[in-house]
Amino acid sequence: AHRAALADLEAIIHPRVHRRIEQTLAVASAAETDEGERKVVVLDVPLLARAGWVERCDLVVVLGCPDDIRRNRIVNRFPPAQIAAREAAWDRHQPQALPPGKTRTVDTSGDPAYTRSQIDRIWHELSRRPPA
Repeated sequence: AHRAALADLEAIIHPRVHRRIEQTLAVASAAETDEGERKVVVLDVPLLARAGWVERCDLVVVLGCPDDIRRNRIVNRFPPAQIAAREAAWDRHQPQALPPGKTRTVDTSGDPAYTRSQIDRIWHELSRRPPA
């Protein structure tokens, strides 16, 4: 029943999210052309590959953490039943292979400052103005 409900929910949500993504990308592209500067759009989409949106991205940033660290982090935040449900959902939604050369992985196994420094480097690379 849960899987059927999830499929129904995704059938409602995904088309709307897809339309919104396309609108946002179109606005950014038009502004980039008009203003002559590079625009960066960040899509925070957990099921990006599964939903078929990877091809719309110039770069996919994957946040990764070893399973043992991930499990240790959630054990104090959720009851066992919720952890089991999350694990089952995680197993079903593992990302498909992402295109080589188009993917960067951020290691989230350290403290937040370590993760932030990696994201800051990627942001700097993406947001700097291209050479004239």
